[in-house]
Amino acid sequence: MIDPLGLIAARAAADGLDPIVAKAVAIQESGGNPQALGDLTADPRGYVDPATGKRWASLGAFQENIAGGAGQTFLDAGGSIAGLFDPIGATDRFVSRYQSAAAVAFVGQTPGEIAAAAQRPANPTAFAASVDALIASLGGSTASPVPATSSTPKPTPIAGIVGVPGNTGPASPGVTPGTAACRKLSGIELLAIAAASKLGKSPHELAVGAGMSDECLRANLYGAATDLPDPSKIPVVGGFAGGIAAAISGPDPGGQASEALIVIIVVIALLLVGMVKVLDS
Repeated sequence: MIDPLGLIAARAAADGLDPIVAKAVAIQESGGNPQALGDLTADPRGYVDPATGKRWASLGAFQENIAGGAGQTFLDAGGSIAGLFDPIGATDRFVSRYQSAAAVAFVGQTPGEIAAAAQRPANPTAFAASVDALIASLGGSTASPVPATSSTPKPTPIAGIVGVPGNTGPASPGVTPGTAACRKLSGIELLAIAAASKLGKSPHELAVGAGMSDECLRANLYGAATDLPDPSKIPVVGGFAGGIAAAISGPDPGGQASEALIVIIVVIALLLVGMVKVLDS
C-alpha cells in the first residue's frame, strides 16, 4: 500500500527541503490525504465533486486553492485538476512556495511561520503554531532556518505605533521620512504598497520593493496617518498605519493590516479624485 506521507517526505527531501516540514504541513492542511477536498465554495471556479455534487475551492495534500490561490496559478499555467491531486507535483509546488517565503524570512522566523507565509491560511498565527507543534511531534526542529547573519533580521516591535491600542510615543525613533537615510514615499507609492500587500506581499518584500529598510517603510506608513488632511476626522487611517507597521514588527492578531488596506486605498483614491478636480477647475 502506498504511503502518501512517505511520498511527500521523499519528494521534499529530493527537492532540498526538510521532509519533516513538508509532512507537518501536509498533515496540517489535509491530514496527509492527496485526495482531500476543502473550503466549500459557490465560486464557479471551484471543483465539483462528482460523488456529492458539492463545489470545493481547495484540493490535494497541500490544499491548493483554485479560486484565486496557488491552485488557480497552477491551472492557469496549463496544469490539470488531476495534477492537483498528485502528491509528487503538489509537493514540488509547495517546496517552491516555501523556499520563496524562506528567501525573504526574518531571523527568528520558525518553519511554521515560513510555511504560513507560503500557504497563506486564514489564520497565519494559529497555522504556524500548529505546524511547529507537528514538526516537534515528528521529531523535527522548530529552530529558525534563517541564518543569524541574514541581512533581513526581524525588527524589534516598537511601542507607540498609531492605531495599536495602549501604545503611546513615537512610531520609529531615529527614523524620519524625507531624510538622506529614509526617503519619503509619495501618495502613489503608498497606494501601490497597499495594493501589493493586499496581493500577499510580505512587509519585508514591500520594503525591498520600495528600496528602503523595514524601519523606513514603517515610519512612512506612520506618517501616512499624520500627513493626510484632518486625520482626526478619519480616525481609521491611524489603524492603517498601525496595522501595517505592526505587521512589519510581527503578527497582527487584530486583523488591522488587512482591514486598513481598504481604508488607505479609499482615502488615497479620494485624494487623487480631489486633485483631479482641482486641476480641472
